[in-house]
Amino acid sequence: ANVQEKGTTNGVVTDFDGNFIINVQDSNTILVISYIGFETKELTLDGSLNYTIQLATSSTGLDEVVVIGYGSVKKSDLTGAVASLSNETVTEQRKTDIGQAIQGRVAGVDVRTLNSKPGAPLSIQIRGNTVITANQGSERDGVSDDISTDPDQPLYVVDGVFFDNINVLNPADIEQIDILKDVSATAIYGARGANGVVIITTKNGIEGVSRFTYDATFGLRSATNLPDFFTGPEYVGFVDDVLRAREWLGTDLSIDAYNNVAIDRSTEFQTSNEEASNVANGRYTDWADLLRGTGIQTSHTVGISGGSNGLVYNGSLGYLKDEGVIGIEEFERYNISLSASKKLSDEFTLGIKTYLAWSEREAGSPELFRSSLRLAPTVNPFDENGELVLVPDEQDQRFINPFFEDQGSYTAETKSLDVIANVFLNYKPNDWFNFKTQFSPTVSSTRFGEFRGLLTRSSRNDPTRVRSTYDTRLRTSYTWDNIADFDFNIKEGHNLKTTLITSLFYDNTEGSDIETRNFNTDAFSIFNTEGGTDIRTFDTYQTQETKASFAARENYNIKDKYIFTLTGRYDGSSKLAAGNQWDFFPSAAFAWRASQENFLKEVNWLNNLKFRVSYGESGNDNPVSAFSSFAFLEQSSFLFGSDLANGQFVQT
Repeated sequence: ANVQEKGTTNGVVTDFDGNFIINVQDSNTILVISYIGFETKELTLDGSLNYTIQLATSSTGLDEVVVIGYGSVKKSDLTGAVASLSNETVTEQRKTDIGQAIQGRVAGVDVRTLNSKPGAPLSIQIRGNTVITANQGSERDGVSDDISTDPDQPLYVVDGVFFDNINVLNPADIEQIDILKDVSATAIYGARGANGVVIITTKNGIEGVSRFTYDATFGLRSATNLPDFFTGPEYVGFVDDVLRAREWLGTDLSIDAYNNVAIDRSTEFQTSNEEASNVANGRYTDWADLLRGTGIQTSHTVGISGGSNGLVYNGSLGYLKDEGVIGIEEFERYNISLSASKKLSDEFTLGIKTYLAWSEREAGSPELFRSSLRLAPTVNPFDENGELVLVPDEQDQRFINPFFEDQGSYTAETKSLDVIANVFLNYKPNDWFNFKTQFSPTVSSTRFGEFRGLLTRSSRNDPTRVRSTYDTRLRTSYTWDNIADFDFNIKEGHNLKTTLITSLFYDNTEGSDIETRNFNTDAFSIFNTEGGTDIRTFDTYQTQETKASFAARENYNIKDKYIFTLTGRYDGSSKLAAGNQWDFFPSAAFAWRASQENFLKEVNWLNNLKFRVSYGESGNDNPVSAFSSFAFLEQSSFLFGSDLANGQFVQT
């Protein structure tokens, strides 16, 4: 435990048995004793030399509020499997994205970075793989760099808004993260809850004087756990062994024949590109070391909060820059968060939250790092004039000098703008009834541009292989929730809470995909796809869906010992076929707080003992795309006698 003289920096730490000695200036001073998991205690000295001090177990953990979807409860009253992370936990490691901030923090939650590039998407699985159709076709379950193709991702709810790309959120803006893990907890989200639910609550204002905050981080990014490759001499020795083994096969296969066989290095080490001279003079190139660097990672967040006379507000402005370790890889993110609520009267409260994120991600070449490991240490990146060599290894024309891609001949840039808004009106006429209506629109705009220039591994100095890709996507959606809460004390020790919910969700996504090839210049990059004479993709698309839901939840608490929860949600989705658009998702759970029983209350070493049992059903509509229940006409060719004609067939 920590023992400190109050109002000073004078303090000591107890030993393993709790003993301590401290010298104080005043024999009547106050000692402050604190320890994690226990209540802090203040002791006023009376001149004695010895004191016996006993700390009480802290109940803060059990009294903290946990968000469970369309409401909240005390942690001690939970009947489902829910984990909660506070702002301090999320930010203490100074991670730059939420996924990494919760990595290794919650049992049963697996967080994986899909690649090592800055701003790379994160795959989060709650209690393992829950989708039996994963790894079929485009559903790659955390393998694809496009996380939208993974049907095993949980549902993300940010301030009551369904959201996909949590990478754009600033961890410094997060007040609390609650993770619903078992089906009895996720059933309140019905057809979306099968993979678990991550509920993210951003910061609200606190009434009082205006408070300004500034948070900054600085870090370095470097590659670790790299393969142990041959050095130059080791590689040459390996080649010699291969050549010797080839020649030895034509002898009597004796040891003497192996030791005396003559080898000809000229078949492997060329003279035209100085490779043979490099071997003879011991000049070698460590390609990976030359191309690899150290990236700088920095973030800054400025915040303000406060309020008076029923008005509270909170705002923040954040910036992040994260550099990669190779090539032109880079990620930049700007965040603006604003929230305000006003108590209009004793019954009505009006509030609004907005969150804006702008990000730019340059992923660079996916081949650059791999190419740096493939090239032999005996070939040169530069000629005698210091100019880049086009093809360092003349025996393998597949590999253009990776320094071209290192300097930007291959670009893959994603720009995205995400706006989340939340407007609510709360009506609370008395202690037992509360009604909240909440409207939450979102807008997400993404542009992806990829250019594979002439001097890249994919183009190989062939203009017909130069390609430009330009994809756009605009998604607009809204959620309208109406939540009625009833809280009754039926009799002493018996509490009944009821929540009734209606929810309407609308989503519209539209975009375009363009890919052209065969450019006579790299000057246009992605901004003149018309310059490519070979059109590979040129299309537009739109998807639209709506969901309507009705839900209810009952919580019955008997003397803080026996807790019952019943939940039901009735979901309808436009993505499903007529006659199969609606389904019901029930759940039931029971918790027994055995530690509240009289026969265990006197057990000092037991803080909380709870037994839970639950049953529930939830769904996953992610694998079902909009309009997939419809039949479409597809074009095909048919042979009528000896004539070939175009026709159409029904695709189901």
